[in-house]
Amino acid sequence: MKSLCLALLISLTVALTGCSSHSNSSAAERKYAKYLKKAKAERDKNREKMIKQQQRAPKMPTVRDNPPPLEQKSTDQAPPEPAPDRQ
Repeated sequence: MKSLCLALLISLTVALTGCSSHSNSSAAERKYAKYLKKAKAERDKNREKMIKQQQRAPKMPTVRDNPPPLEQKSTDQAPPEPAPDRQ
């Protein structure tokens, strides 16, 4: 009889305290995991969208592809005169 009462008391104590998965910290962990999953899905969606936009956009010419023309020095102009010295 004592063992039955003790077993009943222990089972009620465990039942009333609740499962550890219902604690505040585990609830916060579940919320954070849900947030991470949602953020990752949004980031992947935006990445795919950006890749599609880049593939559709016309390619801009780069300096490497088309270097600017070299400046040609003209011999018609006289060299600049040096500035006068102030004393």
